[in-house]
Amino acid sequence: MASDAAFPQIVYQGTVKAKSETGFTTKADSNGLVAGTSYFYRFVNGAATSSVSRTLPTTATRLKWAEMNSSNDPDGYFNVCAKVANSDVEYALHLGD
Repeated sequence: MASDAAFPQIVYQGTVKAKSETGFTTKADSNGLVAGTSYFYRFVNGAATSSVSRTLPTTATRLKWAEMNSSNDPDGYFNVCAKVANSDVEYALHLGD
């Protein structure tokens, strides 16, 4: 984690492993961060580095999020994902498929 997207000042770093027992997901708890501050994070695996993302400050009182459900191809095209991607939604939750 860093104070800006270019990562000149790392404020927290750690190592986690994705395992089959957890569906190849990980959880990283960071300590010593300042409440109400946005941080930038990324994941590194060997030579591969993820895109940079930003945390939401804990003092936020409102979120812009979208909830999507499974699609059913016989019932038509489901282009809602494109609409969400081109909106000002901050978080998307997909429930299905």
